[in-house]
Amino acid sequence: MKKFKITLLILLVLLVLSPIVYVQVNKMLYAKRVNAYLLEEEHYRQEEIQSVQGIWGVKLPPFIRL
Repeated sequence: MKKFKITLLILLVLLVLSPIVYVQVNKMLYAKRVNAYLLEEEHYRQEEIQSVQGIWGVKLPPFIRL
């Protein structure tokens, strides 16, 4: 019974943490892609780029107005 509770607890923790980790990893990957694009395609120098941050937003359907 104790192994079942531990397994259930681990699964619940993984279920809660997986979306958070997914978003953070995607933000970092996006920031790296933008930084590489600015350096390689737009020919910026590293000193000119102050910071690049990936921002995760939610796009609502066009019929929902806030």
